[in-house]
Amino acid sequence: MKKFIEIVLGIKSYMALVFGGILIVYGVVSFLFCGVTAISYLRLLEILVVAATAAVLHFIAFSDVVIKRMAYGCRILLSSLTMLAVLCLYAVLFHWFPLEKLGDWMIFLLIAAALIAIITAAFQISFQLAGKKYTQMLDAYKKSQPRA
Repeated sequence: MKKFIEIVLGIKSYMALVFGGILIVYGVVSFLFCGVTAISYLRLLEILVVAATAAVLHFIAFSDVVIKRMAYGCRILLSSLTMLAVLCLYAVLFHWFPLEKLGDWMIFLLIAAALIAIITAAFQISFQLAGKKYTQMLDAYKKSQPRA
């Protein structure tokens, strides 16, 4: 049960980060390119579905619960390409823009890829900082222990 709660909390936390990030990007892009000044409830629900999907895909790709052994770079590639494909699927299902407009697709793909890269980089930086912190704490602990 403890493991289940840890999994759910991890997915929920990542979902919140992605939801917030998408809202900011969507709000800025919609305002700058389309003059949109409000987000509909339906669009908020669509963004929530995207955030939930991203959180589950992130869990699958980066935890050892589903994929036991895979290099970190391969996990990043798997997660990024899968998320990009899912975003394209949602763009079609939710009618985010006309399918025949190639320019809209190019802008969408560039923004989606940039957002995925930024989120991936932010997590990488976060993990590196946490690793340094834990290494310092471990070193301090080792120094405080008497040698046997």
